[in-house]
Amino acid sequence: MRGFKAQSTSYQFAANEAVLLVPLDEVRYPQRTVAHDFGGFGRKRLICVLSGIANGQELPPVEMETANGDGFRYGLRHGFHRYSASIAAGFTHIPAFVFKPWKCG
Repeated sequence: MRGFKAQSTSYQFAANEAVLLVPLDEVRYPQRTVAHDFGGFGRKRLICVLSGIANGQELPPVEMETANGDGFRYGLRHGFHRYSASIAAGFTHIPAFVFKPWKCG
């Protein structure tokens, strides 16, 4: 992202009333449980996401759930590469679909 300067608070996404702009500092950093080829990332996937951000492409919102009182308001469900790329790009927010955690019983 050399030379990239964030011009907005988040990456570009298709406007949708269900999408929230969530402050990145309110999201618990996710633990990676999947082995990847590039420091916990799929190198090809991360490059694709960073390129999309740099070129102003619309990317899908991530999926989050409300957190369980661990000091953060949100936990990431799906979108680790977009989340990490947003931090690398210097964004303060990320577009997200936010769900309440589902518990069986």
